[in-house]
Amino acid sequence: MLRLKKVLFACAHPDDNQYGACGLILKLIKNAVDVESVVFSTCERQPGNKGITQEWETVVKELGIKKFKIYDFQETKLPKYSDEIREILEGFKKDKISLIVTHSLDSINQDHKTVAEECNRVFRNNSMICYEHIKSEPNFKPNFFVELTPEEVEKKIRILMRFKTQHRRYYHKPDLFKSIMRFRGAQAGVKYAEAFEVVRLIQ
Repeated sequence: MLRLKKVLFACAHPDDNQYGACGLILKLIKNAVDVESVVFSTCERQPGNKGITQEWETVVKELGIKKFKIYDFQETKLPKYSDEIREILEGFKKDKISLIVTHSLDSINQDHKTVAEECNRVFRNNSMICYEHIKSEPNFKPNFFVELTPEEVEKKIRILMRFKTQHRRYYHKPDLFKSIMRFRGAQAGVKYAEAFEVVRLIQ
């Protein structure tokens, strides 16, 4: 069992962590693990996303995340800023992170992939797992599952629905969120779960 003191959630866009790992965040905070969150694009330039930064700030505070930061690199263009992203991630090394949680290295979304690759470079000597995003990881192959209680499932759905700017998207639906957690749970032999790809685990 990993001894976790500090966990860094690194993502490209404000709502990414919540899609893939909100249940894990809830469990970590409940167990007094320090959780840090860094986001690299506000996405406010994208039509329909005005206000998502405020939604994100509301969500991280509701979750109980004490240390969080959002940057404003242009969405869809993060590969251009890989050097800056890597430098920012280097700054987290002083926090002695136990586990990195980020996007799949096989994501077909260029922003997601850039953040995942830079995390893998910077934290090559740290444990790292990757969450899924329904739209961006067609080849996602989970090998680690986190069981969720019905209460955690309902709270995750409530948290995701705080992102009102995203209600217009076809994949931003409560029944779909719950179905994914049921599907991953069935794969793990439990009722509900979140799924992750393990890059490496270091005890």
